[in-house]
Parts: sequence; C-alpha cells; structure tokens
Amino acid sequence: MAQPAPVTPATTPKPEDHPKPHEVKPKEEPKKQPPKPPALPDDVAKWKKEDYYRARRENSPKLLDAVVRLGEKARGSAPAAQGLTDLLKPLPPAEPPAAGVPPGAATPSAPKLLGLVEKIVAALGNNGTEPARATLEQILAGTLTTDDDKVAVEAALKALAAHPCAENNAILFRVLTAPEALRPADRQGPWPAKDLRNKASS
Repeated sequence: MAQPAPVTPATTPKPEDHPKPHEVKPKEEPKKQPPKPPALPDDVAKWKKEDYYRARRENSPKLLDAVVRLGEKARGSAPAAQGLTDLLKPLPPAEPPAAGVPPGAATPSAPKLLGLVEKIVAALGNNGTEPARATLEQILAGTLTTDDDKVAVEAALKALAAHPCAENNAILFRVLTAPEALRPADRQGPWPAKDLRNKASS
C-alpha cells in the first residue's frame, strides 16, 4: 500500500521577506548664504566708527584716505585720537586655531595695508590732543605694539617734530637726552637707545 506523501508544514514569512515600501528622503534645502554686507561708502566723509574698523579688518585701501581726513578734520578731538590708537593696534586673530594646531604655532595672516601705520601716526600728530600725544610717547617707549614697530617709531618722531609745542618738544628732549630711560633694554626691540637718539637728532 502506498504511503501518503509527507506534509510540509507551512512556514511563517519573516518580516524581512516582505517588500519594503519605497523610502522617500526629504529634500535637503540649500544652505542659505549670509547676506553680503553693503560696500563701504565711497565718500570717506560719511564713514561711521564701524566703517573704520571694518576697513581695517578688510585691508581696504579706502582706509588710507579716511585716516588722513580724520587727522585733518578731527584736530583737537580726544575720541578721534582714541579711534586712531585703536586702529593702530594689531588685529586679534579672526578665528581660533584649527584642530590639531599646537598653541603658538604660526598661522598665515592677511597682508598688511601698506602705509597704514605711517598714516595713522601722522594723523595722531595732527590731532594734537593729550591722548594722541600719549599714544606717540607709548610708541617711542615700546609699550604700544603695532603691526610695524620700526616704522611706527620713526613716524612718531616725525609727527612730534612736525608739530612743535612745549609738550612735543619735551618728549623729543627725553629721546635725545635719556633714551635708555624712555625705552629700556627690555623694550628696545628694533630701536636700541643709541639708534633712537641718532634718529631723533637727524
């Protein structure tokens, strides 16, 4: 007698055996670019305080004309003298060092605007206020750092000599008679006391 064929038990389909519905990924919206700031006014007479600092950060050649104008039109203004002093100081780093860069490592910097240091120092000489004079003295004493201290010192000597008065003459007299006291050895940098005296007397 023939044996009946074995019955294969039905298998329960696994979830992964079912076809998956087509996955629709949400569309990625394009990243919005920050709006570009408006161009600096062509007429530097219309510049506001923030325009000077922006031009400094961007190394805009317009800044040279703006500084000259400020030195001529803002004589006797202590706030203008402070603004010029701030423009003279080196800019802080634009952003922190990249990951993996050791602290203190040299990083590329933007090119400096040629002639800016001389223009600012000359404008401080034109300003004629006590804050402006104090900045010139700090440059000579080596207590105010600029992008180019060698140029700044020479420009400060010229600015003082170009505007003779009792106060300016007193600073120059100190340079000629006691340069070591004005600019001690730990602050001489590119200007040893002997060179400072010789430059002032030339």
